[in-house]
Amino acid sequence: FSMLRRPPRSTLFPYTTLFRSLLGFSGGAVMAYYLCATHPEPFSYIFPVSGELNNANLAAIDTRHSDTLRVFAFHGVQDSVLNINGGRTAYRLLQERGTRISFQEFQGGHLGLFTNMKSEINHLLDEKLKLLLYGE
Repeated sequence: FSMLRRPPRSTLFPYTTLFRSLLGFSGGAVMAYYLCATHPEPFSYIFPVSGELNNANLAAIDTRHSDTLRVFAFHGVQDSVLNINGGRTAYRLLQERGTRISFQEFQGGHLGLFTNMKSEINHLLDEKLKLLLYGE
């Protein structure tokens, strides 16, 4: 069995150890916001889509700040699953803590990103990841 061991993750994906990015949708975006507030150091970019973060979540934790992390958040204004106000609050709370964050509202509900924002989010991801990898 020792011959079947996989090589270390850093060998398989050499850039992931240096330039970690996280994209979360819905509950994944809630976790992305939480990680941004509690453990920002390993990440270069976080992309929460249709998530929330509130004072109750932050009151019990020691929030941190990272000079290198950038957050690009998106939320649909007609979202009936996780209300837009949760995204707006996350934006405000993280910005108050010094996080470099941008927040873009889009027309549509919780799943609106798949029709209204898919190409824009894909373009942003492509642009930012190329910048990390190639410095372009």
